[in-house]
Amino acid sequence: PMPIIEAVAFHLQPQRSNVRSFWVTGAVHVATALAGGSQVDEQYLERTAVLPRLDGWREMANDFAGLAATA
Repeated sequence: PMPIIEAVAFHLQPQRSNVRSFWVTGAVHVATALAGGSQVDEQYLERTAVLPRLDGWREMANDFAGLAATA
C-alpha cells in the first residue's frame, strides 16, 4: 500500500512526501526520531498542524524508554 511505501521512503525527510497531512509518514518520522534521539522536523509538524502535540509525544517516548530499561 502506498502510505507504507511513502512512510519508509520519506521517514527521514517527511516534507518530501506528497501527503500534506500528518499520517503514516509523519508518525513513522516522529517515532523514528524520538526512539533514535534524532532531530524531529518541527517545520513539517507545524505545517501539518501537530507541532503542539510534540511535547506529549516526547514524554511518552521517555516513559517507554524508561519501561524498556527496567524490563
